Amino acid sequence: MKAEDLMIGDVVMFPHGADKVRDIVFVDGKGMCASFAASATLFPVEVEKLEPLTITEDVLEQIGFTKAGQEEGAHILVGENAGVSYGLMYNIESKVLRLNGGLIPEPICNVHQLQHALHLCNIQYTIAL
Repeated sequence: MKAEDLMIGDVVMFPHGADKVRDIVFVDGKGMCASFAASATLFPVEVEKLEPLTITEDVLEQIGFTKAGQEEGAHILVGENAGVSYGLMYNIESKVLRLNGGLIPEPICNVHQLQHALHLCNIQYTIAL
């Protein structure tokens, strides 16, 4: 991964499992590093050693998506944020995300990409680890 692909709160795989990025800093001799709750700031991990976390049905359910329709792998989330209703649909097989019927132009393959899309749409969510 690259530092510019990450933001604070992204869920990624680091050498000891999945966790949320708590900080992204430059460390002399290591380069750009991320720190996690599990490692605090004592053991920052080089960003290039991080791996994206694949979207699974379990992660989608944690965020609040529920399966919709007959199509296998299709999930939908309906909610309200700041008085505005929204509908999100994600197809886990095709990696297509739609917001209120509009297509997000790039495939959403990994959890951090989904987090970025939700953040840009100002949609609140929780991922329990």
